Amino acid sequence: MSGDYDWGLTPRQANREIRRWTPVAITAVVASFGVITVAVVLMWQLHVWVFTRSVDLQNRTYQNSYGTQQADIGSMETAIQAITGAFTLAQERADALSACGYGAKVTQLPPGDAAWYESNCSGPALSPASQYEKNG
Repeated sequence: MSGDYDWGLTPRQANREIRRWTPVAITAVVASFGVITVAVVLMWQLHVWVFTRSVDLQNRTYQNSYGTQQADIGSMETAIQAITGAFTLAQERADALSACGYGAKVTQLPPGDAAWYESNCSGPALSPASQYEKNG
């Protein structure tokens, strides 16, 4: 018969060999799948980490840019000036809180603004020692 090959195995021997190598083949396939899955997850995590670092760097660069710093200083000074024109203590406190928020974003405040910030702010919030916190 053409196309028939004699492998030198009886059907029983062939069946035994298949049963003998099936667990090895299944283990190899599962291990390969596991390695590929771990590699994909690790690469995804690496991508997320790199992307996050890139976005953080872009945000820090923008926040520390000269124009943004100047705008925040201007907004802080406007809020400080608005305190003197406020009609109520709550409005004074709100303007002072706004000035603290802008001051917290600036890396180097001008001397006059820095003195006001140091005496009235604790980060972006009002300091407990601030006259505007006491009045609120």
